[in-house]
Amino acid sequence: MDSTNLKLNELEVFVAVAESSSFSIAAEVKDLTPPVVSRTIKALEDKLATTLFNRTTRQVSLTDEGRWLLQSARNILEEHQKISPHFQRLKSEVSGDITVDAATPFALHAITPLLAELKKIQPQLRINLISNEKRTEFLESGVDVAIRIGALPDSTMRARKLGTTCRGLYASPEYLNRFGRPATIQDLTHHHKLGFSEFEQLNRWPVKLDSDEQYHPKLLSTTSNSGETLKQMAKNHLGIVCVSRFTAKHDVEHGFLEPVLQSEWFDEHIPIYAVFYSGKYQSIRIRTFIDFVADNIQF
Repeated sequence: MDSTNLKLNELEVFVAVAESSSFSIAAEVKDLTPPVVSRTIKALEDKLATTLFNRTTRQVSLTDEGRWLLQSARNILEEHQKISPHFQRLKSEVSGDITVDAATPFALHAITPLLAELKKIQPQLRINLISNEKRTEFLESGVDVAIRIGALPDSTMRARKLGTTCRGLYASPEYLNRFGRPATIQDLTHHHKLGFSEFEQLNRWPVKLDSDEQYHPKLLSTTSNSGETLKQMAKNHLGIVCVSRFTAKHDVEHGFLEPVLQSEWFDEHIPIYAVFYSGKYQSIRIRTFIDFVADNIQF
């Protein structure tokens, strides 16, 4: 085995074959002849002393070793693609338009605070920030980057993890002074609860009952499809709300909201991703935006 002499072009050809499940299609994609593709894969297998593909007359599929290498090769090639743009950014300004889609709370509390500094560094980068409560279709809306919170169902997209968020329960001091501060989870039964009208999974709060089941309020006094709107309702004394902690931090610090049952909270560590089409990651504008957000965002 001579894995120390792997070449980037071999990994690129391997990924092309793996993603297309075809030597001939991979040859077209890489502008090579099929025999060159076959020889490249054979040389790679010889270096690794393993079989990467199961080959039949009609089908090409990855072996277990091939599936492992595919993930590793993608990571290596992605890291390699970052090198030139990194130094290009040091020497030149980035210009042009980029459209970013994010839920309203994230757009307000996580992205907007970063834009002034980003504009200082890249004054020619024009950002169109769309605040949207629903998942936007990229191709239909012209979105370049979408911020997604939670599991990613679409494997055709590429994503970069920005961090994680946890939720908490909050109410205004005026509401709690009027209706009392819950001492146990069971006390929530007697309170006004605010919740989501369209995203039922968000109505499962990060506290657990004695049965170890996550608390799921059955009767909501007021609902909205927007987390930011629900938080404003709580600030205006309508009840108890469950929102991401980073969106409530400022209001807690300034006395507009108060944590409820904080000792009962558990940390969900919900992942947050910047999602984009893999072909677009070549764009210096998109790479610049994602790198800046990943390096500077605070939850």
